[in-house]
Amino acid sequence: GNACCSKDAPEELRHTDQNVETPSDEDAEILLAQIDVPAHSAGETLDGVKSQALLDEARRYLRCCQLLRADVILQKYEEIASKLPEDLQRLPAWAKRVREVQATIKDKKGANWKKIELDNNCVLWRCWDADSGDLQVIFTWEACGSLEQQLMAIRDADVLEPFWAGLCWDMKSTHGNSVSLVRWLQKDAVTRQKTEVILERVCCVCNGSTPYIVMLDRSPDVADIETYSGRYGDFMIDEVPEGYIRPLFTASGRVIEPIGKDRCRCTVVLNVQVPSFVRWIMTDSILGLGANMGAKQTMKAWNGIIGQWDCSGYVEERRKREAAFYGPTLQPWNSMDSMAADDRSAE
Repeated sequence: GNACCSKDAPEELRHTDQNVETPSDEDAEILLAQIDVPAHSAGETLDGVKSQALLDEARRYLRCCQLLRADVILQKYEEIASKLPEDLQRLPAWAKRVREVQATIKDKKGANWKKIELDNNCVLWRCWDADSGDLQVIFTWEACGSLEQQLMAIRDADVLEPFWAGLCWDMKSTHGNSVSLVRWLQKDAVTRQKTEVILERVCCVCNGSTPYIVMLDRSPDVADIETYSGRYGDFMIDEVPEGYIRPLFTASGRVIEPIGKDRCRCTVVLNVQVPSFVRWIMTDSILGLGANMGAKQTMKAWNGIIGQWDCSGYVEERRKREAAFYGPTLQPWNSMDSMAADDRSAE
């Protein structure tokens, strides 16, 4: 069962029972068959009415963070895809990045990929790009905490600032049309340089036999983000604080898969631009050592956060304030929990 067919789900979720992970033409036809085209008035073409129905359907899926379903509906009709309204114009690029993350995790094959076993059941896969010299990394680990906790820590990171034990400070999260801007200050783990981090984050619910979430990360897409200040879409970016640097973060993705009520498997996919004079010392041993050190520090802090989660009134306040996001986004898993409870009751 899927949330989109639940009678108790919000209106924007009540559509089709067809699961879509990497949509195909057949999936598109099934999705499109569920769309009700309203009756059209005199002088209004059916094409125009259907176009509006398709756009409305895509917006409903987008509100539920089901980017791939929204995208496959729009891409089926070139005349719509080529003239998207402003609120949907970034959707195709987001959906493309989600599919790239999926493909990278699935297709880590060949001699260039190397698997490095780390401590605490963490695994690092690495691949050097022969042309660009970039380092592609896939890092997988298991973390305590529910899907909601994982998602809130990424999207509403400022709520947890008191629990990070000084690793991050002056955190801020703002939300726009299907996208969030998260900002914090920190000291670089290697150079100890005071750093401002600003990330644009987009959430995508991927449906399948087991649904999961892909969270897209990147620096805001503006020229000279290292020094930029001013308007960026729905957001305002302030000047870089005095004494800090603001690095550019290339596009990356994080996959979150619940493997229990209070545990998730997390996978991060990223490209690292390594200067040529540094690459020769970036051996697998050095990569493994650095990854182990960073993972131990982060996991220790994260375990502490989970232990204090219910001690903060800010968490519950943010959950209520952002219910319009967390309710529809987590609905697929809430529906699965409800069905499992019904099955147990019937036994």
